[in-house]
Amino acid sequence: VERMDAIAMGGIRDDAFLRTVVRGVLDKDGVVLDAKLGADALARRLGEATSSGVPVTVAGASWSWPKTLDGLQAGDEVMVYAKLDAAPLKIDVGTQSFSPDLRTSDRPLVERAWAQAKIQSLIDAPTEDAAATKRQIISLSTQHRVLSPHTAMLVLETDADYARFGIDRNATVDILTVRDGRIALDREPRAWEEKQARLEAQKNKGNVDGEGWFGRRKAAQAPTTATESAVAATPMATTAPLASAAAPGLAPPSGGPRAGGALADADEDGVGRNQNRADAPAEEPRAERSAAVDDLSRDRRAADVSGLVGGSAGEVAGAAGLGRAAGGAVRAPVPLTIPAPPPAQAAPAASGAFRAPTRGPSPTPRPNMDPADPFAAHTTTAATGQVRQGALVVDGGISQGEVQRVLRGQTAKMRECYTRQLQTQPSLRGSMELRVVVGPLGEVKSVVATRALSEPLDRCVTQAFKTVTFPAPGTGDARFTASFDFVSSGGGAIADNDQNRNVPKALPYEGRFKIVMERLANADKDGALDEAKRWQADQPGDVMAFVALGEAYEARGDVKTAARAYGSILELFSFRADSRRFAGERLERLSDPVAIRLAADTYGKAAEQRPDHPASHRLYAFTLLKAGEHEKAFEAMKRGAMRSYPSGRFAGVDRILKEDLGLIASAWAAAAPARHAEIMTKLREAGGTPESGPSLRFVLNWETDANDVDFHIHDGRGGHAYYGARTLPSGGELYADVTTGYGPECFTIRGPREKRAYPYTLQAHYYSRGPMGYGMGKLSIVDHDGKGNITFEERPFVVMVDRAYVDLGTVERPRGNETASLK
Repeated sequence: VERMDAIAMGGIRDDAFLRTVVRGVLDKDGVVLDAKLGADALARRLGEATSSGVPVTVAGASWSWPKTLDGLQAGDEVMVYAKLDAAPLKIDVGTQSFSPDLRTSDRPLVERAWAQAKIQSLIDAPTEDAAATKRQIISLSTQHRVLSPHTAMLVLETDADYARFGIDRNATVDILTVRDGRIALDREPRAWEEKQARLEAQKNKGNVDGEGWFGRRKAAQAPTTATESAVAATPMATTAPLASAAAPGLAPPSGGPRAGGALADADEDGVGRNQNRADAPAEEPRAERSAAVDDLSRDRRAADVSGLVGGSAGEVAGAAGLGRAAGGAVRAPVPLTIPAPPPAQAAPAASGAFRAPTRGPSPTPRPNMDPADPFAAHTTTAATGQVRQGALVVDGGISQGEVQRVLRGQTAKMRECYTRQLQTQPSLRGSMELRVVVGPLGEVKSVVATRALSEPLDRCVTQAFKTVTFPAPGTGDARFTASFDFVSSGGGAIADNDQNRNVPKALPYEGRFKIVMERLANADKDGALDEAKRWQADQPGDVMAFVALGEAYEARGDVKTAARAYGSILELFSFRADSRRFAGERLERLSDPVAIRLAADTYGKAAEQRPDHPASHRLYAFTLLKAGEHEKAFEAMKRGAMRSYPSGRFAGVDRILKEDLGLIASAWAAAAPARHAEIMTKLREAGGTPESGPSLRFVLNWETDANDVDFHIHDGRGGHAYYGARTLPSGGELYADVTTGYGPECFTIRGPREKRAYPYTLQAHYYSRGPMGYGMGKLSIVDHDGKGNITFEERPFVVMVDRAYVDLGTVERPRGNETASLK
C-alpha cells in the first residue's frame, strides 16, 4: 500500500484528524474528500497524484500559517494567514510567487479567523513547552470564543458556577451583530438582573426599541468597526498545486453559545479543587435547601449563559479578556486552603436482624395559612411532600430550556403549598396541569390549573406562579403547559402503584431502534441485524444506529464486531464526556479483555474532559480494578473522592466515592496482603471509608444533564425503596435523590447474603430524554464479600420515551460463590 485516502460522510467528523491519518504515514500522501462531491469527482480525485512539502512564504510577515502544504492536487485552493505591516504583499508557494490585491474586511470576522489559524499553528508547531503552548491556546480560544482541543461549551446558571470558574458575572461581553449593513460589536452585561433592570428603565421612559429584551448600550459604547487586512491566495490556473481548505480550527458544534456567553477554563487541578472537603458544610435536607435558595435562584435560573471552558491548572487567571470590566482586569480565583482530612469512618456494620425505620412523634399541625402571604415561614416538624415536574409543552415565543430553568426554581414554593395542604388532606396526591401565558416583558399574564387536585392547593400554586418572571419573549405572548406530580412522603411515584409492582413491559423505545429491539426480543437475530445495518448505512452519524448494531451483534455472540460498533461512538463523539461514558458502559458489558481496556481508556479521557462529573472517576477506577490494576484504580478513585463538586449537584456523592475508595482498598489489600498496612494508611489519609463487611450495591448513573431519574428498588418481601422512602424494612438504604442530572444514585444493602431479601427488582423512572432525543446510562451491581473479593455486573440502558419506566432486571440469590445474578 503506497497511499491512503479518506472519504468523509455526514456532518459529524474530524477532517483534521483524517488528514493526519492519510498524510505522513505511507510513501505518498492521500487526500480527504467529501462524499457530497459525487462518484465522478471522487473517482477523479482518487486517481490524481498529490504533492507534499510545498513551502509557503510571506515576505516581511512576522507570523504566517501554514508554512508547508501537503496532499495537494492541481487546481486546489488554500487560505494563507499572515501578520505584516503595510509593505507590499508577496506570497511564494513552491516555485511560484503571488502579489494578490488586498481588500479590507470587518475586524471581528478577520480576528476570529486569525485566532483559529493561530491556534492551529500552535497545535502543528508548538513554540514553547507543552504546558505553555496549552495556556496560549486556551487564552486565544476563550478570548476570541473559538473552540480548540482544550476548550468546550458549558452552561453557567448560578453564582456558584461563575465563582468556580473565576468569571465576573457583572462584566460585559462582546456580541457580534450587524448594524447599518456592517459587522459590529456590542457589549452586553452577563447578569440577567442587569438586563432586566435596563429593560424596565427603558419601559418606564416609554423608549423600548425593537431589539428584544436585552436592550442596547447606546452612546456609552459605540460599535467597533475597525478593519484589518485578510490575505487569500488565488486559485492556480496551471498544474502548480494549491490545496482547498476552510478556515482552520474547530468549528463550534450546533447549539453553541448565544450572545452573552461566559468564557472560562478550569479542570480537576484548577479552580474548585478541594482536596478533602473537610470544611464543606453538611448537606441540608432537600426541601429546606431548596426553600433557602429559591429567592436567589428564581430569577437567575432563567439566564441561559453558555461559554467556553478549557482545562489546566491556573488557567483562569491567564485567560486574556476573560470577565473584563471597563479597566480590562481579570479577577483571579481565590486560593483554596486545604485542611487536614477528617478521620476515616468505618462503614456501618449490619445487625443480626434488619428492622424497619422507626417513626418519630406525630407532627404538630401547622398553624392556619395567612391568605395574604401563602409563603410565610412556618415552624413545624411535619413531613414534606414531593413535587416532580412532568410533561412540558411550549407553544412558542420562548424556549423549552428557559421555561425548564424557571420551573425548577419554583419547585420549593409548590412543595410548600403541597406540604401545608397535606395537614388537612393527608391522602392528597396526583397530578396538576397548569396553562401559563407569559407577556412580552416576561411577566406572567395568566395561569390556570386545567387539571386540578384541590381548590386550596390550586389557589396557592397559581398564586406562586403569578410572582414568577420569565425571560421576555420580546414580541407577543408566549404560552406553555406544564404538569406536576404531587407525592406525599408516605406514598410512591404517581405511575408506580405498590399494589402492582409489575412495570409495564412495553419497551421504552421509538422508531428504528424499537424495531431492532423488538426483533431481538422475539429471537429474530438476523432481522434485527439487517435492520441495524440498513439504518447505519442510511444515517452513518446516528449514535442509536451504532447502539442497535452493537445490540444485534451481541445477541449473535459476535463480541468483537459489537465492540467495533460501540467504538464508533467514540470516533464520532470523542469530544463529549457523556458519550465517552456511554460507549464505555456498552464496551464494559462485553466482558472482553480488549473491550475492557478500551472502556478504561475512554473513561480515563472522560475524567480528564469533565473532572467535575463524579461518574467519570467511578467508572474509570472500577474498570481499572477489573483489569487487575489495583493501585491505579485506587489513585483514580482518590482523585474523584478528594475533589469538590458544584454546589447543589450530585447529592450524596461524597459518601458514595469514599465508600468506593474503601472497596478498592479492600480488593487491593486482598491482592497484595504484604502491603495491607500501607494500603489502609493511604485509605485513611484520603478520607476513605474502610469496607470490611459484606455488602451489595446497586448504583445507577445516567448521561443526561439537568434531568431527574428516580431509582426504585423492590425486595422479595414486598418492600419498596425510592426517593420518598429510602430504606427497605428488610435492610438497605438509598443514599440520596439526585434531581440535577448524571447521578450516581446508590442503594446499599449491608450484611451477609443469607439475610438479604432476594430477589430484588430494579426500575428507573426516566423523566426526560434530554436534548439528544434519547436517554442512556448504566446500572452496576457491586457485590463485596467483606474480604476483598468484589464481583460486578453491568447493565447499560437506553430510553427514548419521556416519563418511561425502565426495567433494570431482577437480582436473584446467588448460588454458592457465584455473583448476584441479574436477569
